[in-house]
Amino acid sequence: MASKFRLSTSEEIEIAIKWEVVRAEYFRTMGDTKKSDESLRAVNELKWRLRSEDSKISSDQSPETGDLTDSTTKPSEAVFA
Repeated sequence: MASKFRLSTSEEIEIAIKWEVVRAEYFRTMGDTKKSDESLRAVNELKWRLRSEDSKISSDQSPETGDLTDSTTKPSEAVFA
């Protein structure tokens, strides 16, 4: 089963996914289907975390357009003087 380290970046999660895939394949070839299944469950959980991390990052980076689209905002007269 995967260690309970805190993965803080998308890159770390991607590395953990690759590691668990390797573990699952190893255990499957060695005939230990229980450990292989545990690793595959860990892969699914990590992929879910990666998707949620990516969506959080993209929502944090989206520009704030509230001020630009406000129809009550009027340009300064100094700009047109």
